Amino acid sequence: MKASKKLIQTMVFVAIFTTIPMTYNSCSSDHSEGAGEFASSLKACDLTNYYSRTWYPFVRRQCASCHFAGGEGSGAFADPSLGNAYAAFRLKGFSTVGRFAQDPGHKPPYTGLQNSAEVTNLMKRWAEAEIEAEKNCGDAATSDGRVKEDFSQWMRTTSKAVGGNQVGDTMYIEWNLNTDLLPDNIPEEYTASGAKVGISIAIAETEGDVYYEIFDPVLDMAGAATDLRIEGLAFRLNGVIIDNQTTFYKVNETRYINDRNNDVPISSGAMIALGTPRSSDVISLQIKDLENLDLGPQPDGIEVFMVDSDQVVSESGTYTFTVRLTAPVPSTEVSVAIEDTNNNDAKDEDDRMRIQNKEGDDIDVKLFDWDYRIIDRNVIFGFGETQATFRVWIRPDDRHEPGNESFEINLGFVNGPAEADTSKDSIQVTIDEGSSDPAPAPGEVTYSMLMAQPSGPFFAECIKCHNSTDAQVGGYDITNYDNLIADGIVIAQDYANSKMHIRLMGGNAQLPRMPINSSLDSTQIQMIRKWIGDGGLAKDPFDGSSIYPGSAKND
Repeated sequence: MKASKKLIQTMVFVAIFTTIPMTYNSCSSDHSEGAGEFASSLKACDLTNYYSRTWYPFVRRQCASCHFAGGEGSGAFADPSLGNAYAAFRLKGFSTVGRFAQDPGHKPPYTGLQNSAEVTNLMKRWAEAEIEAEKNCGDAATSDGRVKEDFSQWMRTTSKAVGGNQVGDTMYIEWNLNTDLLPDNIPEEYTASGAKVGISIAIAETEGDVYYEIFDPVLDMAGAATDLRIEGLAFRLNGVIIDNQTTFYKVNETRYINDRNNDVPISSGAMIALGTPRSSDVISLQIKDLENLDLGPQPDGIEVFMVDSDQVVSESGTYTFTVRLTAPVPSTEVSVAIEDTNNNDAKDEDDRMRIQNKEGDDIDVKLFDWDYRIIDRNVIFGFGETQATFRVWIRPDDRHEPGNESFEINLGFVNGPAEADTSKDSIQVTIDEGSSDPAPAPGEVTYSMLMAQPSGPFFAECIKCHNSTDAQVGGYDITNYDNLIADGIVIAQDYANSKMHIRLMGGNAQLPRMPINSSLDSTQIQMIRKWIGDGGLAKDPFDGSSIYPGSAKND
């Protein structure tokens, strides 16, 4: 059976690291060894699928009444569209979402301490997933991810019955590394550790195609006799090894006896096996390497802190800040989430403003005058490292904003054997407006004036339809300067041919009159005409650089 083009496209969208469609029941009816027909690997280095299995069910249950596109909550991370929700979640940051989910004063009874255990587990799992994403993908996210490996040299386990045959069934299958390893290819130096490897398998259906999803491999060290390193996982379904199997190929995990991270999966990947499940299906595990270790006590008591002190930065450019550990961790990575506080003078890209749309509903929309963006929402210390950095981009603009603006950056959730030093866990950053943004000259019209609340023409009339939430209905988002220019809605110094002006003046066959059910008075139209004609838009809100820098790790 081959996947339909539509299903393959869906799998690419929701893939994490490497999603591999594969046939698994093309062997004989008794499931003896046989050759299968396998599709190529599909690779996508994002965490969309993992979000759908971890945070998304929680926020849909607890946060969906506010945090959707157009909802009153800041960030649409519980939107019905998984793609929109994941994009908003990345921008907001998992640590910030987790902090508010446990805050009794945020939105009871949906938030509060009753969520702490579940949220802590979700934060630990997500931090581990981001570590894995950096190791496995990094700058190589565009490679096809194919692996040509002689799996005959890997260790094998006994086969276990999958156990389900209906869409919606979810099974957990476990192999004991004492009793379930077959004798072939076990390293001579390996001694039975008492650890177990488990995997979750769900039966799912998309567009009529039924498949197994294999996910959340766990290395259970409860009661193990030694510390352990495990490298490389692969699977056989009905005796057939899967070609180009890269989803769990790069697993390389070290765990302590009774590890405190025992409940965290060793990979956030997922593998898709296409085919009709049968009650006789069996699955076995292959492992590239096992190594007994003596790591000593699991480390604790290491502190992480901000190196930089409060500082003043210019109103443009990317600034790098340093985070440090008091001692290296030799056996595992440590990750630290980066947060910024709400209600700062300076505005984050994720901040929103409350307006009424054309239906009279209160909605939260993007700001036209946000000031900064935290590029790296998570910093990761590798084995033995004590220093890591994150970046903040200060948005260049020509808006006159009297006085300096400031915001606070905080260390959020710490994953691994470390904790934040509360005396050095935040810094204040002040944006120096300086003399680069002079006050408007007498009679000059600026974008900020047109967007001013409550009587600026853009805010009073246009934003009701033309906002970030209703842009598909309104045609564009008036708070997005790039959009205004790129689509010819505004042509600087040429108001006669600007679509905005044409529509304000009555429109034509191609461009209907705007606003639809009201009209701007002559003074408002004159303001807009002068603004466009004077070319002020060419420098307001940006100074010619409208694209903020991306990040290979986090963007």
